[in-house]
Amino acid sequence: MESKVKSYRSILLINGIIALIFGLFAVFATETTLLTVAKYFGLVLMIGGGIGIFGGTQNRKTNKNYMVTFITAIISVIAGLFILVFTQKSFEIFVIIIGIWALVLALSQLWITIKYAGNRQHKKVLLLNGILTLVFGVILLLNPFQSMVTLFALVGVIAIIFGVVLIYVSNVLHPVKENN
Repeated sequence: MESKVKSYRSILLINGIIALIFGLFAVFATETTLLTVAKYFGLVLMIGGGIGIFGGTQNRKTNKNYMVTFITAIISVIAGLFILVFTQKSFEIFVIIIGIWALVLALSQLWITIKYAGNRQHKKVLLLNGILTLVFGVILLLNPFQSMVTLFALVGVIAIIFGVVLIYVSNVLHPVKENN
């Protein structure tokens, strides 16, 4: 039991340190860290696509269905290449999609609130949620890359808090003594 607790403490400590380091990078080197993470994601897409192309080719040789795998793999390679070459534009496109989604969601919420909420007590909450979602969507659309940088910094703050909590828990975790 004591060795398991030591193992858990080590895992918590390591994860806490990793979360803390990531959080610090995300807060203090937000743009650079965000672009680096995106480039790694693009690289992973390209490698996965390359493996998929190889798998599709192998399936073709054995007369198995290969077209879906092959087409998906090619799309992955193209998307990965696009992310690697046009990293900031990729983020802007991603954030614009989220912004459009938020606007559609907000307008739907507002329409449902006005049309169906009537005089119910939750109407103010629904209305507030629709307005906040609308504002969120507009902010994302007005400056997509900076919005993403700000959101990433917020994720960094959360990671720092999470890392500190994990480090603290790893230091206070002790084995429970069993009474026989």
